[in-house]
Amino acid sequence: MKRAAIYMRVSTANQEKEETIDNQYMELVARIEEDGNQLLTDCVYKDVGWSGTILERPDLDRMRTDAGEDKYDVLYFYDRGRVARRYIFQEIVLDELRASNVEVVSLHDILGDNDEERVIGGVIGIFHEYERLKIMERMRIGKLRKVRENKKLLGYNPKYGYDYLPRIK
Repeated sequence: MKRAAIYMRVSTANQEKEETIDNQYMELVARIEEDGNQLLTDCVYKDVGWSGTILERPDLDRMRTDAGEDKYDVLYFYDRGRVARRYIFQEIVLDELRASNVEVVSLHDILGDNDEERVIGGVIGIFHEYERLKIMERMRIGKLRKVRENKKLLGYNPKYGYDYLPRIK
């Protein structure tokens, strides 16, 4: 039986409201039990409201520090996108964990025990970054459409004493 830890992350208020972090937790705990490992209560790492494009996050930092201090043997996470949305950050964290002799288990990725599997896992990691870029682009296009339809700036309130007058073309 190995000492297990889990890492979870959600970045948006919508994900938080939909309790997607609870879904991650349930799946991770089920897998730990299936593997016959023991989840340590002080090794549940959860970053709520933090973007995966930021490497310095409170519980990710704590998880990395604890790995170096040999507090757990195996770390479980939902997928590489929960660890980080940028491929290079994923690799930094995974390399640190391996250097600390921590086994990593992703529920929905290939992490790999050989070179071919690691390359495939890396490609999956790149797609997590690509997905983030596509989400940002769709959000930008949606905001532009709303501005064009409403003829107003989103979230803009004129300063006290001023009125917003749209430019007429």
